[in-house]
Formats: sequence, C-alpha cells, structure tokens
Amino acid sequence: MGNRTNVRQHLENHLVDYLEFLRQMVAINSFTANSTGVNETGNLIIKQFSNLGFKPELESSTDERYGNHIFLRRLAGSGRKQDSPPSVALISHLDTVYPIEEELLNDFAWREQNGRIYGPGIVDIKGGTLMIFMVLDSLYNCFRDIFESIDLWVCFNASEEVLADDFSSHCL
Repeated sequence: MGNRTNVRQHLENHLVDYLEFLRQMVAINSFTANSTGVNETGNLIIKQFSNLGFKPELESSTDERYGNHIFLRRLAGSGRKQDSPPSVALISHLDTVYPIEEELLNDFAWREQNGRIYGPGIVDIKGGTLMIFMVLDSLYNCFRDIFESIDLWVCFNASEEVLADDFSSHCL
C-alpha cells in the first residue's frame, strides 16, 4: 500500500516524463477543425494511457470536419469484470481554440520562462489531460490495489470548443 510520501516521490521521479508528454501534446495543433491534429493528439494520448492498461474505443464525430472522440476503458481486476465495482469516468477534450495560422502569427508555442510553461492548451486542456494521467499513474504505481478495484473511463471530446453535441450521446 502506498502513502503520500510515495506519491510525491513518484511524481517527482517522473516529472521530466510528464512534461515531455505535455510538450508533445502542445506541439500538435489541435484546433477543432484540424481533424488531423485532433486525431494525432488523440493517438498520443492513447499511447500514453495504454501504459496503464487502458483500451481505446474511437467514435467518429458526426460532423466530418472534426476528429474522433476517444473513450479509454480499463475494467477493475485487469479486465476481469467484478461484481459491481465502483466506476469512475473522467471527461476531457482533445481540441483547442487556435488555428495553425493564429498560432504562427502570435508565436503560440511551447515556451519555458521564469519557471512557467506557456503554449496552446497548457491550461485548457492539454495540461488537464496531463493531470488526469498523473493522478491515474500515481494510483497505478502507489495504490495498485485501489487502481485495480475500479472500472475507469477517460473520455475525450473531439469538438468541445464548438459545443458539438454528438460526444454526449456516446457517454450514456
């Protein structure tokens, strides 16, 4: 069983890896109408979360201008369905607000300055995706018994910035 000290040590030991994951996400333009970039971001996220045993399910957006919604699933007991395990769903999104041209015009890119990191999606939502991963990674590595006892879903909307409504129909 883990403890708070173990979690802190785990996070500190993996900070460079976490920040590299964030840097890779930020380097991809995922403007809502850039379906290629949205899907590339999604593929990067799928790869990262697969290290924790998550299996992806992709759902195409009903509007073909947008990328794929992603639903990452991990059942309790490493895939064995238990009798009514607790279930947790975490919701995020893949798209950001700036088209490539605006990012270039305003030099919106990964930048470290005075102990801070700047770039498209650092706070909303690529930074949030990193936080979800860090929490789940800490549970997996420091509290495996708890991690293994929960059905987990991490759901990513491909078109949240334009308030498309098809994502919610897949969440029911």
